[in-house]
Formats: sequence, structure tokens, C-alpha cells
Amino acid sequence: MTKVIYCLLVVSFFVTCRPESENPYQIRVHAKFTDLEGSPVSEAASGGPLLITSADFTNINPKGISPDIAKLYFNEMEVPFQQAGPNSIMTKVPIMLLTYYTRITVSIRYLRYAIIITEFIIYRPTVSADVLAGNDGTFQMPAEMTIDGSGNLYVIDQRTDHDVVIKVTPGGASLVFAGGKNEFGRLVGIGLDAATSKMYVSDATAQQVKWFNITTPSTVSILAGSGTAGNDDGTGTAASFRFGSEGVNNFSSNERGQGLTLDASGNIYVGEKYGTTDAYLSQIRKITPGGEVTTVPSSRISMPMDGDDVHPVSGLTILQPSNEVVYIGGSSSNYQGIARISTAGTMTRIAGQVSNENLVDGTGEAAEFAFPKAISYFNAYYHVADGSNGAYRRVTTTGEVITIAGVGHFDTPSFCFCGITGPSSASYLFPSIFDGDPNKFKLAARAIIMDQVGGIAVRSNRLVYLSDYGTNFKCIWRIRIE
Repeated sequence: MTKVIYCLLVVSFFVTCRPESENPYQIRVHAKFTDLEGSPVSEAASGGPLLITSADFTNINPKGISPDIAKLYFNEMEVPFQQAGPNSIMTKVPIMLLTYYTRITVSIRYLRYAIIITEFIIYRPTVSADVLAGNDGTFQMPAEMTIDGSGNLYVIDQRTDHDVVIKVTPGGASLVFAGGKNEFGRLVGIGLDAATSKMYVSDATAQQVKWFNITTPSTVSILAGSGTAGNDDGTGTAASFRFGSEGVNNFSSNERGQGLTLDASGNIYVGEKYGTTDAYLSQIRKITPGGEVTTVPSSRISMPMDGDDVHPVSGLTILQPSNEVVYIGGSSSNYQGIARISTAGTMTRIAGQVSNENLVDGTGEAAEFAFPKAISYFNAYYHVADGSNGAYRRVTTTGEVITIAGVGHFDTPSFCFCGITGPSSASYLFPSIFDGDPNKFKLAARAIIMDQVGGIAVRSNRLVYLSDYGTNFKCIWRIRIE
């Protein structure tokens, strides 16, 4: 009899507290979020203790809410908790695997009912960085890189005699994967077709695009390129390329006419120099899987003396699903930033401006880069290796730039002369969403000190890798956002 009366009271509470139009098994209640000392909490990070108090908890169960009778959820993630009193429960904010500020709805599942707390908290992600591989003599000059579906990295290591591709497993094990028998000269671009397991590289010494299957990396073939510098369209060896041969550590003109990427159909895109009359002329070429080479319309880039035009290509990516080519480049006193070429052949700047060695967050032309080297698009974000700024920059498709890691050109170990002798792990909490300082991300990101970054590979928007060719670094960074 007691159980029947209690169940009727619970049902009566749910019916009384919900509008007629709502789901009969869903009820909204008010609650307070505080820390263990009772101070209000409006935003929280993983690991932070959280006390949730509501006078309605005893209406649900006179003895309060306990793990024995209910489950607690942050959005759709079940979270362990313990009862702290008749009207309160205590938990820790879980790792939510989110990459930006996110509103968290807290709910309790009890019997067949979903009890949703009207108030909410804002989740603040944590950024952490550590060295996955290197800083031990493995790399001489780590440059551009790519990633496969299992999370293995393939890194161009630019060496004095000939370049190689080094494979780095998700656990950090490294080995020379391709090029150990002098198959390559100066490599300036790399990309993987996951559907065919073919790895493509731009070889500036041979002026050819080469490929090998990642199951048989010792067998290297020529996809296109006559072996003589030129800009001729054609198929296979009837075509010619003029790849820039600057090393990733070039600090006068940056990499010019470099970079390689693939689209979803397996077409390869490469940056190259154009002609011989001006070292700053460049363009982008498209190569089909069969080796047919054409020039991407409106991709030809000139560099007038005022430096206001987009800089020659250093790195490339493809914006999906529109299949537009996006490239990055720049050097001091010239335009440094990102541009997009539409499928209709129109070039548009996304972010950046004519600048010197500056690191400035902002949207569009308000943002500044310093010798940006590489770019990769993944699920609504461009991820940028911002060269001499030693920084990882994240850019929305509308051009909003924030710094996720790095200190800026003049504070990098290569230029600050401040006694930093190598990499070290570090982490920080996203700045408060209520902080109105436009430099808040830039300031927070300084917790992670990288040196000179040359390549970037994206496993997901919360797991990104960068190569660092700084003198005492020469490593692969692993950046997590969660």
C-alpha cells in the first residue's frame, strides 16, 4: 500500500510540473550548480567537482536521488555521481570530447521519466600537448605530413643528401618508411589516397609527382612529370612541373610553389612555380589518378611589388563537400594567409593580410600569420601550421582565426634566445566564454611552447599533429582538445 501511494505521488508531481503540450514522460525542474564550497558554477571543465541541488529532488524520491534508482547524463553522456543529501547530488565533469564552448544540458533518468534541469552549464575544453615522436635524432628536418585511417603519420624528413618518408605509429614508434634507397630528392608535398592506399609525393629535384603503395613502399613509380622543369599540361611524362625547392626552414621567401593534397575522387593537386621571369609567380595543377595534368583555373598567382597579392602556394587542402581548392602561404612584408578558389574559378581570401612576423587572432583580414607552411581541412575547420610563429591556428570556413597552441614568432625558442632547450608537455583550459579580451586564445595558447612548425595532419578536430623543425625540437607534436 505504501509503494502504491508513493508511486501516485511521483506521477502527481510529474503531471503537475509539466505543460500539457510536453512529453508526459519528460519533466523540467530547476536546480543550482555550485562547486563544493557553494560558489555558483556557470562554466566547467573536465575533472571539476560539481554539486547539483534542487528542491524537487525530494518530490521525485523522498530520500533523494541516488545511483541506485537513477542515472545522470551530461547531454547524452552517462556520468557517475553520488548522493550528497536529500536535495543534492555530487559529480565530476567528464571529459566531453568537445572542441569548443558547448552548452551542457544535465538530465536524470528515473524509471521511465527524463528529468531535465532547466539551467545549464558551459563546457570549457582542455588543450594538451606532448611529443609523440622525435627530439631524439629521428628527424633531421620534419616537414609536411599526412595521416592514414589507422592514425599512422607519414612525415617528410628533409635531409642533406636525399629526403625520406618516416612513418610514425599512434604509439610513437618511428621508422624510415620510404626513400631509404635514394628514390627521392627534395620532397615538397605528400598525400594519401585512402581508397587505393597510394601515397603521392612532389619531388622538386626530379620535378615529378611520384607514388608508391603503402603496402609496398620500396616500389616507387612516376605518375606525371618529364623530369625537366616546366609548366606544360599533358599526361604522364608529357607534362612538366616547376616545384619550388626551398626547404621547410627557409626564412627569406618561405616555401614557394609547394604542397600536395587530394580530393575525394583521388585527384591530386600540387603547388608549383610558374615561368622563370619572377620567383613569386605560382599556380596550382590538378592530376587525375591516371596522370592527366591540367592547370586549375584562376590559380595563377603573381606578386606585385606592393606585396598585396596572395603569396605563392606553400600548402594545399580541399574544402568539402564543395571540392574547392584552398591554399596557404606568405612571407614577411607580403600577404600571409589563406585563399580559396571556387569551382567557378573565383579566388577569395579567407583570412590574413600583408604583415610581418605577427601572431594576431581575428576574423578575415584582421588575422595575421608568419610564414604559414601547411593547411588541412576537417569537418568545418581549417587547421594551420603557422611556421615561424610556432603555432597551431584553427580557422572557421568564414575566416575566424584562433590560436590553439604556440607563442608567436619573437617568443619561439629560435628567436627569443630565452634558454628553452627542447619541447615539454603542457596543457591549459580554454579561456572563459565570458572573457571579452580578443586576445584570450592567443594568451592561453602560450602555455604550449612549440618552435618552428612545418607540417600538420588531422585525425579529428580534437586530435591534431604538427611537425616541429626547430633546432632543439625536431619532433612531432600531438595536440588534444577535449
